[in-house]
Amino acid sequence: MKRPALAVATGAVAAAVLFYSPILFFDDTYFQRDIMLQFKPWQTLVNRYIAGIGPGADWHDVVPLWNPYNHCGAPFMANLQSQAFYPLGLIFRAVPEFTTAFKIFIVAHALLAFWFMYLFLRGRGIGRLASATGGVLWAFNGMLTSRIEFLSVYATLIWLPLVLHLVDRCGAEPSLRRTASVALVLAV
Repeated sequence: MKRPALAVATGAVAAAVLFYSPILFFDDTYFQRDIMLQFKPWQTLVNRYIAGIGPGADWHDVVPLWNPYNHCGAPFMANLQSQAFYPLGLIFRAVPEFTTAFKIFIVAHALLAFWFMYLFLRGRGIGRLASATGGVLWAFNGMLTSRIEFLSVYATLIWLPLVLHLVDRCGAEPSLRRTASVALVLAV
């Protein structure tokens, strides 16, 4: 890794730690509305399904098709907001305590938002400092941070600069591989 990239990465981590210090170093967290009423129960339900994986388990026991706790039951896997198959949702599987996993999820997404905007701006020919500033402004802007209570929206918005970066690259030199990379990121 080159030193400028290391400096940018270090700056991004420092900005995230500083911005989210109230939730990282204290018992504070962002538990309001949808986080407690939807996302925590949904993540708990996915963990319960995964806990059912084992010898003799039927596929109905391990595939989160249905949420029996929502009203009189509702599709779970088909509900995109449940994030049942979102790759970074693995944080909630690896860290069983929801509050800690939630904090890691938020900071990880802030770092990804920074990095994706940095890549997009660098790909457009913008200098390192200006790209890093753009990354900070994107990762910690009011619109994005106010969506933290809606984890599915927050987790979707951070990928936008990466999609734009990949579309730019695909437009500059079209190829099947670049088109597939755009499709893969859009699928996430």
